[in-house]
Amino acid sequence: MTQSLKFMRFLSIYTSFGLLEIQRIFQYNAWFWVELGRGIIAMIIMTAFWKAIYADQTQLAGLTLTTTLSYVILARALNAANASSVYWWIAQHISKGELELQLLRPLDFQLLHLFRDAMSWFVGLLRSLPALLVGFIVFSAQLPTDFMAYMAFFITFFLGGIVMFFFEFMLGCIAFYTTEVWGLSVLREGIALFFSGAYIPLNFLPETFRVIASATPFAQATYVPISFLAGVQNPANLGNAILSQLISILVIAILSRWIFSKAVQVLTVQGG
Repeated sequence: MTQSLKFMRFLSIYTSFGLLEIQRIFQYNAWFWVELGRGIIAMIIMTAFWKAIYADQTQLAGLTLTTTLSYVILARALNAANASSVYWWIAQHISKGELELQLLRPLDFQLLHLFRDAMSWFVGLLRSLPALLVGFIVFSAQLPTDFMAYMAFFITFFLGGIVMFFFEFMLGCIAFYTTEVWGLSVLREGIALFFSGAYIPLNFLPETFRVIASATPFAQATYVPISFLAGVQNPANLGNAILSQLISILVIAILSRWIFSKAVQVLTVQGG
């Protein structure tokens, strides 16, 4: 079998599991409407808030009101579009006693879940379109006219998703020791709200905190791609952004595989 045929077979196997994740997501249509309604309410609140902040100002932290509104509306609409659910999957496999069977498959456990998450990111983009339409029609936010801004967004969106996947994979490994990740997920959500730039552009943070926040996986997945699309960051900076994300992927991927290799040695299953 030639290398190209082997690669196509490899790709088809992992993609098939990713397609199953898409089917699972579309089973929860009611949750989509709940999220859409919550996102629109958040847009109304955030728009009023930022208009009040800019009442006597033309610029803050180098950003105009239009740029800031575009950013926060995009952040609300695209919030969690490239999120990872791998730590929940790991916890469920452990609590149900299924992890041993998963590891016996002739497939790479981590790579399998990466494909599942990657497929869900495409769905996340599609499901964000209604909220985006509301944001740009009702709240008069603006999209860029530069094609490079869109290219920068899509590239950093998926690279940021990969960064976040490996980070979440490491968090999921804690379930090997605690058999539960709910409390951890609550803590993670609280930290992400601050460091991801999901509610305010990181430009508004003090310099030291901004540098720290920008280096986190949360910012790589949220702030970086949205800042290109909202005009906060110039597309000319794409090269530096990609380099930063690729370095993050390399480091966290290696670290996550090492942590997983150690964690499986102490596997305990709830109830047994």
